[in-house]
Amino acid sequence: MRSDELMEKYDPLDYRKWDLSGQGRNIMPYLASKEMEVWNAALPFQDKRDDPGQGEVVTYFTLQLLKGIPARREIALLAAILHDTGWANVEDPATTHRKAVREGIVETVEYRRIHQDKGIEIAKEILSKLNYPSQYFEPICAIIGDHDTRLKEPTIEGKVMMDADILWRFTVPNINAYLKDKPAQELLPFLEKELLKPNRFYNEIALQIAKKEIVNTMLWCFPILSEKLLENYKKEQE
Repeated sequence: MRSDELMEKYDPLDYRKWDLSGQGRNIMPYLASKEMEVWNAALPFQDKRDDPGQGEVVTYFTLQLLKGIPARREIALLAAILHDTGWANVEDPATTHRKAVREGIVETVEYRRIHQDKGIEIAKEILSKLNYPSQYFEPICAIIGDHDTRLKEPTIEGKVMMDADILWRFTVPNINAYLKDKPAQELLPFLEKELLKPNRFYNEIALQIAKKEIVNTMLWCFPILSEKLLENYKKEQE
């Protein structure tokens, strides 16, 4: 499917129906049996920074991007499911993350590498236990090991998963976890700043999805105030 065709058919997350628990109920209908096994095995390690739904939302966006990008699902989707499981092996991950934000080190290579390295360990354990094809271990773990640090040129699968990870930032579950106290007049500029960071997305289609999700999130969180604030997003509201 071409990118323009994908955007014509793309519907943003429907929060009237979306289950916010992060248990995977929203993505289960779209996962193959082996993918479901990996999801279930990874579930105890998900969302350990008090960010319920992070793993599921990133997996969902990976599924969406794969409709228009010829990446190998066996790698991109599994990397998405497993990408942040390493936080489970970080001592008090939610408190650690909040402290890193306060100290301004949350985007440093040293800080980001901690959960990436631990995530590789968990991924190898889960994939081995479930007899996932061994030829995919290295490319999956390579994505997990650099998905936040981004020190190497990623594969096409890595670009899909990393774009999906950024798309999470424009969703209601992320707002609930980290930004719930921001008023509408502050939230929209904050999201736009996130959107316009240099080299924010690898794939143009992810940028277009992000714009739609910004509109969707604002309308859900602030249905009345957002009508005026979103005057520059008429196309995304069509």
